[in-house]
Amino acid sequence: MLYKKLSARNIKIEFAPELLRTGPAKHFICYEPSGIRVEFIWPG
Repeated sequence: MLYKKLSARNIKIEFAPELLRTGPAKHFICYEPSGIRVEFIWPG
């Protein structure tokens, strides 16, 4: 899972994967090393 890989590399994560609205899609947000905020979304 991408979230676990980024966490293991000490990437700053704003929040863990959670449902997007009522689901089934999920999303999480992290920051790339230069500080840009990145959101990952995947269908459920």
